[in-house]
Amino acid sequence: MQVDSKTAFTEGIKYLKKIECNQVSHSKRTLLDHLIGTYNLLQGWNATESVCLAGLFHSVYGTEGFRATLSAIPDRRIIAEIIGQEAEAFAWLFGIRTNQSFWDQVRVLIKQPDVSALTLVNRLTEEPVPCTRDEMLNLIDIVIANAMDQALHIPEYFNERKVDMLRQLLPFAMPEAVAAFTKMFSKRQVPSAPQVQS
Repeated sequence: MQVDSKTAFTEGIKYLKKIECNQVSHSKRTLLDHLIGTYNLLQGWNATESVCLAGLFHSVYGTEGFRATLSAIPDRRIIAEIIGQEAEAFAWLFGIRTNQSFWDQVRVLIKQPDVSALTLVNRLTEEPVPCTRDEMLNLIDIVIANAMDQALHIPEYFNERKVDMLRQLLPFAMPEAVAAFTKMFSKRQVPSAPQVQS
């Protein structure tokens, strides 16, 4: 199903307000602010419209680290009607995967850059979630945009260890994302990871 990008964005914002994303705190702002910020970064990098719209909805299903309490459980069918099935599938993949499975598959990509099929893990059911290489690459761009939007507002969270971890994604990210990431994290002092007392 093809969607008009301007209409999808406008209707998407209406839906996000309806489920009260503008009432939920996230990175010293509202979740809605963060979702729009992520969308804007992806759009500025000339990501496909599906990836941009997935960025607009990337946290509505919650994530391992962010459990949103929204006024209604997001309905996948309604969201797919608003932003298209492909964009909704990317947003769902972002929210449903375990962090461990994501980084495991990044390591697979590092060892086998041309691998065509990957497998994430559903954080709710622990079932495998098949993922193509292209889906994984799109997911990586959304992960980077999500992190960079947060880094603008909670820079203290992005210590050296966290930034180094994210750098592993750069060989698989779109060039515009790599340039923006490099500029952001070379411009400022990255806080050192706290030293563990022995």
